[in-house]
Amino acid sequence: MFSGHDLDGLDEHSETRVLVAIANDGAVVGGVRLHPEGDAGALGWWRGSRLVAVEGRLRGRVGAALVQAACATALEVGALRFDAHVQPRQVKFFTRLGWEPLREIAVAGMPHVVMRWPVRRIAQLAEATKQPLGELLGAILPRDRWRGDDGVPIAGTDVVACCDAILPSMVERDPEWAGWCGMLVTANDLAAMGASPVGALDAVGGADAAHVEAVLAGLRAGAEAFGLPIIGGHTLLGVPAALSVTGLGRSDAPVPAGGGRVGDAVAITADLEGGWRPGYGGRQWDSTSWRTREELRPMLDAVCRARPRAAKDVSMAGIVGTAGMLAEASGCGASSTSRGFHGPAARVWPTG
Repeated sequence: MFSGHDLDGLDEHSETRVLVAIANDGAVVGGVRLHPEGDAGALGWWRGSRLVAVEGRLRGRVGAALVQAACATALEVGALRFDAHVQPRQVKFFTRLGWEPLREIAVAGMPHVVMRWPVRRIAQLAEATKQPLGELLGAILPRDRWRGDDGVPIAGTDVVACCDAILPSMVERDPEWAGWCGMLVTANDLAAMGASPVGALDAVGGADAAHVEAVLAGLRAGAEAFGLPIIGGHTLLGVPAALSVTGLGRSDAPVPAGGGRVGDAVAITADLEGGWRPGYGGRQWDSTSWRTREELRPMLDAVCRARPRAAKDVSMAGIVGTAGMLAEASGCGASSTSRGFHGPAARVWPTG
C-alpha cells in the first residue's frame, strides 16, 4: 500500500499512542497506533491505524489482543468516538470483536471499510444519572406545558424562576470558576425563556471562609457580567463544597421548550470565540469570562428578540443532547440536515 515507508504526520503527534505486543522471549510480534482524528480529536474523536501482527498461528490472537488494548486505551484518554479504516478481508475479524461497519471508502487507492467501536460512555452516564429522574420527580412536578423547561413561570405573575446546581467536585477544585458558571447557567436559563433578569439567590457551602470567598468572587463577577444581581441566599461553613443558584426574571410571554411543531427548523446561536478553560480541555468552552456585559447582552437577549416557538439553552447535554430534550418536550423527534457553509441544522419530525 505504501512506497518505501508508512510514516505520516500522525507519528509525530504529541498525543499519538503506539501499543506493542511482545512475546515472552522479548520478540516484537505486533503493534497498533491510535491518535486524535484531526481537529475533532479535541472533541473526543480518536482513530486506530497501522495494526500489524506477526505471521503464523498466533496472528489472530495477537491482533485481537492489540485491538482490545487499543479500545481500552481509547477509553482511558477520554474518547467519545473510536473508529478505524479496515481492509475488507478483516471486517469479520473486527465484527467479532464488537466493531460496527459504517461505510466503504478508499485508502491509498485500495478499498477499506470505516468501522466504529461503540463507546457507550455518554449512554452509560445518562442511564446512571438521568434515566431515574422521571420516576423520582414525576410525582411532585405539575404536568403542564412547562414540564422539563429551563425555568418555571409563576402563575398569576410575569415572574420566571429557575434553579441550577454546580457539581460539588467542580466547586471543590475550582471554586471561583464554579461561582462564575453558577451565574452563567442561571442567566442562560432565564434567557432561553425570553425573560429579562431580575436577581439571583445563592446557596454556598465550603470547608472554610477562604473557600467560600473564592466561590463568592466568581458569583460577584458573574452577577456583574450577566446583569443578574445577587439579592440574597444562604451560606454554610465547615461542610463539603456545594453551590446552587436560583434566578428570577420577568416575561409576559415566556418561550417554552415544548412549543416546537412538526416541520420546524432548529437553529443554533453560539459564540464561537474563546477557548478551552484551563484544566477542562475538550469539556468546557469559555466564551464569556473575558467579555463585558455589553458584549454578552446580545446573546442573552437573542430569544426575547427572535420570539421562536420553542427554545432551550445548550449546556451539559451538548448540542445533540439539548436538541433531543427540545424535541422531547415538544412531543417530536429531530433529524439532522446539511446547510453547507452555514453549518448544521435540524428539522423536527413526529415521533411514532
